[in-house]
Amino acid sequence: MLASQRIYALSALRRAHLFLLTQSPKNLECVHASNRAQSRRVGPFPHLGYRSMVTVTRTDFNSLKNSEERIYELQRYIADLYRAGEYSEGLSASEELLDLSCRHFGSGGDVEPYRPENLNGHHPVIASAHNNVALMHKAIGSYDKARHHYEAALSNYVHTVGKGHASYATAVHNLGGLCRAMADKLLHEHTDGNRNNAMSLERGKMLDEAIVFFEEALSIRTKELGDTHHDTVITRSSLGAALSAHILHWGNNGRRSSKSKNVSRLDRISEERWEAAESHLRKAVEFFFQANAGDDSSILTNAEKIKTLQSATAAQNLAVCLKCHAERDKMAWAGKDYKGKNVNIANKTQRDVRYDEALALYCAVLKVRQNELGNKHPDTVATKFSLAELFSVTGNEKESDRLRDEILTSLEEK
Repeated sequence: MLASQRIYALSALRRAHLFLLTQSPKNLECVHASNRAQSRRVGPFPHLGYRSMVTVTRTDFNSLKNSEERIYELQRYIADLYRAGEYSEGLSASEELLDLSCRHFGSGGDVEPYRPENLNGHHPVIASAHNNVALMHKAIGSYDKARHHYEAALSNYVHTVGKGHASYATAVHNLGGLCRAMADKLLHEHTDGNRNNAMSLERGKMLDEAIVFFEEALSIRTKELGDTHHDTVITRSSLGAALSAHILHWGNNGRRSSKSKNVSRLDRISEERWEAAESHLRKAVEFFFQANAGDDSSILTNAEKIKTLQSATAAQNLAVCLKCHAERDKMAWAGKDYKGKNVNIANKTQRDVRYDEALALYCAVLKVRQNELGNKHPDTVATKFSLAELFSVTGNEKESDRLRDEILTSLEEK
């Protein structure tokens, strides 16, 4: 470009710049301020290739920096509060984070302030903030509010990263976990009569939803992160646990008599689902054994490798499945497998193996939870109770009574 052409182009840009500023007098005062900058889309100048829309926005860089620092501080603070079980305070901090994130990253900006009722603005940070609010609501039992914010997070991820992204899978997994929690709550709220039947149907619906969400999350995480990624393993364990709960729910609400001579189609489906649930749960637990290909990955020889709270959760899920599956073999089949063959000896052997594996897992889980959470924590108590039930089922009433006494003593202590 010739020097004269460059001078002409620069002069044109300068005239355009001054023209725009004079059309918005309230912004003129900010031009020379050291801590302000003008952000604009300029037009109409066809010979310079600009669009015809003009937007002038004042931006305070110090304010932006302070907002982002506060967002970072809140994110760390919320994580600490959740780990400490301070859910009410965590909810307040999470709501502050959501409001700040929407004001900072939302589509409205200075022109259209964030309004909580319409959840405006799409950004991954906003999605994460919604997830934090939902997590706290779930922890304190406000499940409807939790679902509202989990779905808002899901919508944000759809608009920002798409349905095939690992962040989207996390939101889907969280919804699955919420549905499972809602189903468990309904289990403890059952009453007699019609209300009991209605709540049973609602619980079945919640478990159905949980399975659908976990299956979708598992599919995405397997593709995006790989089959052995930690998040994939956690979803696999959650799916197996949801399948087990689903089988138990419908089994308890429509159990076939053990004296029936005919093996129904539902029995075959039930056995197939047990096998699917157990397969998912075993695969998840084996991940924490960190065995190489060809190494012994049996539960009885590797249960002591359960060392962390997350591995303990996966092991607890599998132990529950194994115990319930063994109980079902003992009580429901009456000497017949789902193909109608006489398998008394084989069933007894397999049942005993499942009981032994469940015992090894429960003992490992209890050790981890006692060390990490203490004897009074609900998760520790739940494991003790499950272990006491297993001892009772296998005929060890002395150990069962001992554990039940420990539970009562820990609950009575201040």
